[in-house]
Amino acid sequence: MMLNRCKPTWKAKIVLSSLAIIGPWIGRTHAESSTTSTTQPVSHWIEQLHTECQQLIDLTIRRPYGRAWPATQPVSSKSSPDKPTVDLTPAATPAGGLVLALAAKELNDPQLLDISIQIARGLAAAQQGNGRIPRFAIFGASAGGHEPPTVVANRSSTVAALGLFLILHDQSQNDERLDRSTSRALFWLLRQQTTTGGWPTVRPDQLDAPRLLQLDSTDFRNNTLALYLAGDCLRDAAATRAANKSIDLLLRVRFPIDRRPAAGLWASTYQLSGEPLANNPQSGWIDLRASGEAIQTLIGAALLASRTDAADAVDQAVRSMMQLPHDPPAGWERFYNPETANPVATTRPAEPAGPFTPPTPPAEPAIENVDSLFRSAAALRTLSRDDYRSLLSANRSLRVRVALALCGLDESPFAVELPLSQPEAQRYLREHAEQWQTLDGPPSTTIIDRIRRIHTLLVRIQIEQRAAQSFSP
Repeated sequence: MMLNRCKPTWKAKIVLSSLAIIGPWIGRTHAESSTTSTTQPVSHWIEQLHTECQQLIDLTIRRPYGRAWPATQPVSSKSSPDKPTVDLTPAATPAGGLVLALAAKELNDPQLLDISIQIARGLAAAQQGNGRIPRFAIFGASAGGHEPPTVVANRSSTVAALGLFLILHDQSQNDERLDRSTSRALFWLLRQQTTTGGWPTVRPDQLDAPRLLQLDSTDFRNNTLALYLAGDCLRDAAATRAANKSIDLLLRVRFPIDRRPAAGLWASTYQLSGEPLANNPQSGWIDLRASGEAIQTLIGAALLASRTDAADAVDQAVRSMMQLPHDPPAGWERFYNPETANPVATTRPAEPAGPFTPPTPPAEPAIENVDSLFRSAAALRTLSRDDYRSLLSANRSLRVRVALALCGLDESPFAVELPLSQPEAQRYLREHAEQWQTLDGPPSTTIIDRIRRIHTLLVRIQIEQRAAQSFSP
């Protein structure tokens, strides 16, 4: 997270300024907060980062073959004090290894980088023979992970570990052991993809149901972006081809572009073939949560693989979203009727096999970070691929952004709202004062919260450094 020396071009800076003009297109405004952040020198935040990284490291389970963080509770009868269960889910050990790698770069601390590599080796030690990284493992004399048999394998830990491996491949000397684990994890992930480019899932409450193509979670996005990241870091043409296959499927299953008002948007769930589900009314609705995840995936394809058809699809989808009825202060509903554009308010069934409950307002936002998504789409429409990548890399590299998303630390990996100039950084610190307040108190007792807090510290340091300088014209 060190300030990147890559400067946006003059065109990119002009377009970034013009994004404010696109505000009416987005349909929302944000009033500048009058709250000011606590003023501290950059050295204070750097010292805090160093301290909290060391505290996080002290909580690892250390073995000759690697490190990992303990699970909050044993998940296996084989677990014991000498053989504890470690948590290899994305937000735990993979995310922890990633933030330490980024902190090592920020602090220019080779010891932190070495520990990040040890954490990656811990993940590699638990890797199964087929290349999969389990969600939990036993750290005894050797590492052993076991996943109960399921209709569809959970891919999240493998994808997150792959993100960490690939960033370390960029930052450190070649590590033969990690290189082998990277290749095995990538091979396993490639085998999980269907011949049509899909990523099978089953509903958590219907484990005996057929395999589905589900777009209303980060699974399809993360699997596809992981392949693009591997193709970009390793120059692996097979990984890029496989990712492109997923994009081809994503473009194929959207509502036809001549079907108003659903043009170019997505439903939540399909058959693996891409056909709508039979006898399921929800599968025929416009789902803005699924559409938001699809748009992020397409932005990644445009940036990482120069897919102009993906960029065109993003523009079409956002234009259709903007035409759906919505209240600017409250935003959009999640579901819409594709024929009438009327909102469809609903909840998931109370019972696995039961009918939908009577319509009620959704209890959570229809789509997370919608403003950020629209600004990203605007930048993609306005900037060249190189200028957009340069704009993003002024704060953090595109590869790091994707890896953070794979580990659940960044839900908007292609966002353009991080400040680029001294005045923008100072304003950003004021407007996000509530976020920074979480850094004033003691760290949480949970590993995952500590990891997220260190990521917030990295962002704070980056912006504080930006606030103290400005780009030359």
